[in-house]
Amino acid sequence: MVGHELFEKIIDIIESKSSGVNSTFRPASARMDAIAHLGAELVLSAKDADLGDFEE
Repeated sequence: MVGHELFEKIIDIIESKSSGVNSTFRPASARMDAIAHLGAELVLSAKDADLGDFEE
């Protein structure tokens, strides 16, 4: 997980390297915290069978 400041810097770098590309997913830090918290809850409550299909 990355903090919102690092996330924003990563997006800025990607946009600066990609001509004509502009991201539209720009949640506020409170929303990013909520998304991260929900994601953590989902991963921690997942069963082995749920995680068995995961591919990196």
